[in-house]
Amino acid sequence: MKSLILLCTTILFVISASAQQVVVRGTVTDDKGSAIVGASVRVANTRYGAYSKSKGAFEIKLPSAMDATLVVSMIG
Repeated sequence: MKSLILLCTTILFVISASAQQVVVRGTVTDDKGSAIVGASVRVANTRYGAYSKSKGAFEIKLPSAMDATLVVSMIG
């Protein structure tokens, strides 16, 4: 009975650990280091993305850790 409870606890821990969000933060700058405001930053082949805000900062919340390619674009 003790090992069954331990097994169930371990499974619940693994499920809750894998359900945690991952936050990707960064700054979009030009080749001179100046911040770019309003750039689109998205994770390729997903629906996740954000726009850079003041000082070029962006934040994208992902449902879990994954290998990802960020695509940055700006019109103007």
